[in-house]
Amino acid sequence: AGNGIMLAFSYLSGNVVVARSIDAGRTWSTSSPAALAGATIPERWYDADSQRFWLCGSLPSDGSSLWYSSDGITWTHISAESSIGSRASRIAASGDLLVVSAAPDTWGIWISTNLGATWTRTPALPQTGIAEPFLGRWNGAFRVAVGTTLYSSPDLSAWTSISAPAALQAFAT
Repeated sequence: AGNGIMLAFSYLSGNVVVARSIDAGRTWSTSSPAALAGATIPERWYDADSQRFWLCGSLPSDGSSLWYSSDGITWTHISAESSIGSRASRIAASGDLLVVSAAPDTWGIWISTNLGATWTRTPALPQTGIAEPFLGRWNGAFRVAVGTTLYSSPDLSAWTSISAPAALQAFAT
């Protein structure tokens, strides 16, 4: 939740429905923003640095897509199809920095430092692995799980393999 705003997402008749609360969940209003019409959205992220809500998914006509909003009402669409391929599956954000994992045709971690205007694939990670790499940000570092291996990077220029928790090891086998 950001700026006291809480969001929840659902689908109704093939469209994304956004439920929004500005009073800690006591009351909710719903809308189906036109910018999200027909979207498939598997991933949501809140960036406290920029106070933006992020959605990562796809549109039938546009492939990989990202959307952001500071209020949960107005959404800005970013097409990523031409850069990262057909299926963006995970997102982490910090200010204008976006980190997206994509699969299956362009598996990898893609980085944008300018709100998605341009993208670069990080070469430092193994480019094979599970079809849906897990991506997140904890304690100031980005983390990526590839199979049973967990990688960490504070600045996205170099990745270090770290010991994966037992739960991840058990989940991946």
